[in-house]
Parts: sequence; C-alpha cells; structure tokens
Amino acid sequence: MRAVGLAGYAHSVQAPSLLKNARYQYYRALQSTNAALKDPVDVKKDTTLLSIMILGIVSDISSSTRQYQNI
Repeated sequence: MRAVGLAGYAHSVQAPSLLKNARYQYYRALQSTNAALKDPVDVKKDTTLLSIMILGIVSDISSSTRQYQNI
C-alpha cells in the first residue's frame, strides 16, 4: 500500500523524486509477494491475490510517470 500511495502521489504532484522511495517499497512488496507465492498455504489466500493486483497498479502508475517525464 505504501508503494501505490507514494507512486500515486508522485504522479499527481509530478514529483519524480518521490518515485525512488515508491520503487523501494515496490521492491519490498514484490519480495513479500514472491515469498507468499512459494508458500503452499499463503498462495491460496485472498491477500496474496490482492497483493499481486496492487503491485500491478503500482507498475502502471510508475510507467505512466516515466512516460510523462519523457514528454
């Protein structure tokens, strides 16, 4: 949730410097999600699916922010 919040805020205020922290939070969330996918119990939980969906949102926000920087 931190990653999506930071990425969304950085995008809305056009502050690419905030994306560094958002990317770090994304990396940590990605590690946790990867561990959950390897666990036979956690892989079946709704929270694991929700984590994957949220990581997708962060990825979309980050890529649209990078595209905005290139304009």
